[in-house]
Amino acid sequence: LEGMEDASDTVEKKGVLYSLCGQFDKTARYKTRRADSQNLLYRIFSFVEKEFAGDCSLTELADRIGYDYSYLSRYFKKTVGISFHSYVNHYRLSYACYLMENSDRSILRCALESGYISIRSFNRNFKHFTGRTPREMIKCNDNQK
Repeated sequence: LEGMEDASDTVEKKGVLYSLCGQFDKTARYKTRRADSQNLLYRIFSFVEKEFAGDCSLTELADRIGYDYSYLSRYFKKTVGISFHSYVNHYRLSYACYLMENSDRSILRCALESGYISIRSFNRNFKHFTGRTPREMIKCNDNQK
């Protein structure tokens, strides 16, 4: 390295840098990533399945599995085609629909058990994704029975 600052030849500078990289490579300990792409997606889906009724945020997921929040957000959107938040909303609404169709629980109880903390946000999301209100869906299902 001595005299490198005086070296005007680009090739000589590159040679020294390659030599340093080679030494680093010999002594570095590389970790093999346990999670390939399929395993990471499985871990994300498992997290949502277990935590959808509670704190099912991307921040909590990133903390729990040791990935960067921004990386997970981009990875999920690229791999699945929708944002993590939208996926969680779809999951929660699917579960709420299941409860409303297969139990005598109130709409509020179904919303709370599906992870919503506000009936207002539940109704808004329900209408946005299904095109009708929860009451309209229940009434339609009752008429079909």
